[in-house]
Amino acid sequence: MRNRNMGKYSETLTEHVMAPRNGGSLEEPDLTGHAGTPGRGAFIILYLKMQDDRITAAKYHTIGCGPTIASGSMLTEMIVGGPLRSAESCQSRT
Repeated sequence: MRNRNMGKYSETLTEHVMAPRNGGSLEEPDLTGHAGTPGRGAFIILYLKMQDDRITAAKYHTIGCGPTIASGSMLTEMIVGGPLRSAESCQSRT
């Protein structure tokens, strides 16, 4: 069921906006990255835990619109368990 304000977005994106996964931060992350600038529009900070060359955990923190929240949620689900090299060129398959 779609939220009427989310009607122009896909069901997958709407689902991640309404019930985002992996939000928050990781204690003592092995890697962090960011896009955007806090206080100047949407931004996202990505926190990763690594073992060998594999991502074992990922979380994100964002202040932004629904699609920004969904992007962080979907990204973390897509990259956990994979090698860092694959995450560097991660593209949605949905």
